[in-house]
Amino acid sequence: MNKDSWIKGALLSALTSLLLGCQTSAVPFSDSGVLLQESAVTLHWNNTWSSSAMLDQQEPVDLSPWMTDGVLRMDMQVDSLARGDLKLRLHCGDDCVRVADITVGARELEGQGWQSVTVPLSCFARSDDTFTQVNIPFQAEGGGAGQVRFANIRFESAAAHENTFGCVPPEQLPLTAEPLTANWALDWWMPRHEEKLQQAAQGGVELVLVGDSITHGWEDAGRDVWQQHFGHINTLNLGFSGDRTENVLWRFEHGELDGLNPKAAVVMIGTNNVGHRHELSDLTATGVSAIVDQLKARLPETNILLLAIFPRGATEDDELRQINQRTNTLLETLGEQDRVTYLNINQVFLTDDGQLSETVMPDLLHPNEHGYELWAQAMKPALLTLLER
Repeated sequence: MNKDSWIKGALLSALTSLLLGCQTSAVPFSDSGVLLQESAVTLHWNNTWSSSAMLDQQEPVDLSPWMTDGVLRMDMQVDSLARGDLKLRLHCGDDCVRVADITVGARELEGQGWQSVTVPLSCFARSDDTFTQVNIPFQAEGGGAGQVRFANIRFESAAAHENTFGCVPPEQLPLTAEPLTANWALDWWMPRHEEKLQQAAQGGVELVLVGDSITHGWEDAGRDVWQQHFGHINTLNLGFSGDRTENVLWRFEHGELDGLNPKAAVVMIGTNNVGHRHELSDLTATGVSAIVDQLKARLPETNILLLAIFPRGATEDDELRQINQRTNTLLETLGEQDRVTYLNINQVFLTDDGQLSETVMPDLLHPNEHGYELWAQAMKPALLTLLER
């Protein structure tokens, strides 16, 4: 995407002294009580993956007094967001960022003028966070296309009100079923779900594939490879680009497995949990475990082939690859369950020294045709065994 974004109005950096100088129960970024366009910050973005406005503190501040039951309160005017996303980021220390996705609630305010809104700070905090050294206490991030204005931003020990944006605590995100609502998925995600319901209703499905864009890619970069190795198997591909564990759980709850009795299911999911929100390995593992539990409950005669999350990033030092590796260590124990086989084929994608080549995954995440060939050959013996049981 081409990045086209701009910020007008008061510079957030100029408001630093107000934040540092406040000794009351509220921490204002702007002390103006008048909602004038020229006293607000406008974030406008168009056809961009990410555009943001933030307050960067010269000296870290302690937000811990507000994290238990406090709120982030602000006045906000949503001019356009039908084709955009809006997230708030709260930096909790060095290399520590927590995100609250307020897209759905903010879209509902489009065209309603200035509104006073609150976001519970529990939306940002994990159990091990302290928020005592915060350099960036406010960051609004837009994706897709939109325009939103912000004013009178402050932290308060205050009760929620009618325009409180609800949220799922971070520890519950991988387990809380919800559809994918990102701007780039609006045109195709739900239609693909409906298409898969129709395919399932035709019956005769022998194999189900469950996953994200990497599994989705069997219909694209991996199409010819799949036909060569597995084209004789009646397969339902339930891979959806961008999906995290909670999106798969939503799709299960909304009928994608109904009426099926396949011989086997292949599961590979979780890389977007870490890629989108740097999720802790134990949290991602709970989401994958919930998916396995749902498959066992809804498909009681199906054998499950659970694949380790594929490697990503160029080297073994890549942070997200390391998180995925720790998740895979936790997932391996799921293979001890009845009807679940755990298989780690990650070495076929890597060189002897752990390098992931662009000749296998050009973006160091998604396989090309050669990558899918390596996948098919490595998975085939285990999969055919399960199909023959």
